[in-house]
Amino acid sequence: MSDPVPLFQFRLRNGMSIGPVALRRIWSTASQNQHVTVSRELRRLGNLQSGHVYSLNGPPNLGDLPNVETRLRSLLNDVLPEVHVVLVRLL
Repeated sequence: MSDPVPLFQFRLRNGMSIGPVALRRIWSTASQNQHVTVSRELRRLGNLQSGHVYSLNGPPNLGDLPNVETRLRSLLNDVLPEVHVVLVRLL
């Protein structure tokens, strides 16, 4: 099995956050793969603003990323309905 690679990153607006267990469950469901990891890093987003950037990692050969992205957006919106999610596909 290959090492996981970053496939998506996202931020949650308004200082919101999500825990690693819940996020890994969402990411595993969206990717339909158990060989995934998640991480969170505090980054400066502007002059005075800092926020967490979440990375979703998976197998480099994970197929059908457009459908994975659609499922991921839907699941994040279900779990965090009041939060604006800024999601970026990296591949």
